Amino acid sequence: MWVRVMSFKKILDKLVERSGALGAVMVAGDGEVVEASGLNGSSELGEGLELDFVGAHYAVVLDLLAGVAEQSPELDPVETVTVSTGRARLAVTALKEGYMVVVLMGRAVSSARAAYESRNAVKMIELEMG
Repeated sequence: MWVRVMSFKKILDKLVERSGALGAVMVAGDGEVVEASGLNGSSELGEGLELDFVGAHYAVVLDLLAGVAEQSPELDPVETVTVSTGRARLAVTALKEGYMVVVLMGRAVSSARAAYESRNAVKMIELEMG
């Protein structure tokens, strides 16, 4: 259980630990990375792939889908989008003020667990944001 206000980095570290993800990144609406955390606190995913790069690009997906939902009065705002590829899964969760959290996980990790832990992390980050 998340019990106290902490830095964005510590919140993302805990998200990665609890979800079993490879990494997590907090991204601003313009794609700029605010904070990132990978396994063991690193933002490097191996093979030259940077978590910051992955997070910023997949944040665009959430932004596009949120725009579609805004145009459809019968839909609620988009909260989380899960994307599956041949090698990985991503969960992109909206924060207030256009920010978002992107979680990168291997195919063996439960995307439902990652989405649940992302929502918990979002609550803590929004408290920290004020």
